[in-house]
Amino acid sequence: MHFMRRYLLILCLLTIAGVAFSQEVPPFVYYNNLNKQTEFPKNLQSARSVVVLNVAEDKVAFARQIHEKLRLMSLDVILYIDYTDLSAGVDATGPILADLNKREVKYVITFSNNSAGQYEMNITGMGNFLKPGQQKSASFASINIDDLLRYVANELIKAELTKTNFLIIETPEFLTDAKVINGRKFEVHARDIATLKLAVPKFQKVSQEVIDASSDKEVIIKHNQQVDRWNAELANVMKSFP
Repeated sequence: MHFMRRYLLILCLLTIAGVAFSQEVPPFVYYNNLNKQTEFPKNLQSARSVVVLNVAEDKVAFARQIHEKLRLMSLDVILYIDYTDLSAGVDATGPILADLNKREVKYVITFSNNSAGQYEMNITGMGNFLKPGQQKSASFASINIDDLLRYVANELIKAELTKTNFLIIETPEFLTDAKVINGRKFEVHARDIATLKLAVPKFQKVSQEVIDASSDKEVIIKHNQQVDRWNAELANVMKSFP
């Protein structure tokens, strides 16, 4: 319910600010259509990355479990993001992605549970993460997260990439907010948004065209089923508003 309240607040602020909503696909879904390989991006250990988490367990605890291991691999992860925060559509996610661009993030590392019951780790360029099509990704999987990270660490040593990431934060940083109103010194909106007329767009499903082109249809179909549940919850929340 906390996630739904945060989603509702962000979209209400966007509506009050007069932002036009588009019909584009939420950006995170494209990582399900990656061309999965085992070759690392050549600048992985000399550029900034973010981690997107789509795992069953508590994501904060999971990030704390893996961060030190990623740091020892010289992976400069500056932010951990719950994949649901990238599921509301580009108008809500736009400020997040703009901030990542401003912070010069070059790579996205995703952790998810695949259909075989394994942890799957994908590493791809930021640009690949944001557009459809078969984009290259370094992909690894294991039933055990520690075994997975140990294997990736060994493969990175063998790859002998250029390494300049030495000053890496020791504790994980989490996405907790997004700047959705620009151009004002102070953000102004009604104290009680229940007194306003609001237009809140639904969560977006992935189109059939994207599903048909995907190499992992089952994951996206499950996402669309989750969207139905989110929209039902959103409709229930919106009953309290005009």
